[in-house]
Amino acid sequence: MQADLIGRIANTRLPNQQALLPVFEAIVNAIHSCNDLGENATSEISVKLIRSAAQSILPGSGHLNAIESFEITDSGAGFNEANYQSFQTADSRYRAKIGGKGIGRFLWLVAFDYAQIESTFVDKSGALLSIIKKRIFWRAAGIELLEIICAGGAIILRSGF
Repeated sequence: MQADLIGRIANTRLPNQQALLPVFEAIVNAIHSCNDLGENATSEISVKLIRSAAQSILPGSGHLNAIESFEITDSGAGFNEANYQSFQTADSRYRAKIGGKGIGRFLWLVAFDYAQIESTFVDKSGALLSIIKKRIFWRAAGIELLEIICAGGAIILRSGF
């Protein structure tokens, strides 16, 4: 069986009253990634709300500029092979035991025009060999535009909110 990613995104519903659910999903992903490091590891998650720099509202009116994007950064395990394979699998059950449904990334692309993921992780391909690698890829309208794996915490950026 194959899945049509663009069709899957088109069929994913996000009610207006749950507009921030994709942001919560990204934060939960960050929590899971930090938990993957183990109970004795120190980890950190940062959520940054980025507002429009354009002055569209009168100064002193008490109104805030529009939200343009969110940036969620964590120091977790990142897109190691197991996490990346789960991310690449629609409706993955990889984290089902802890409440994961495998749909968060689809919600990102329903709510946002663009998602950029940068992930630094340790590739434990050999018993004595650990290599720090970085995966960077962009998704727009459900299409993976680029994936680069290079030597190099995990940054997730969603824009077009």
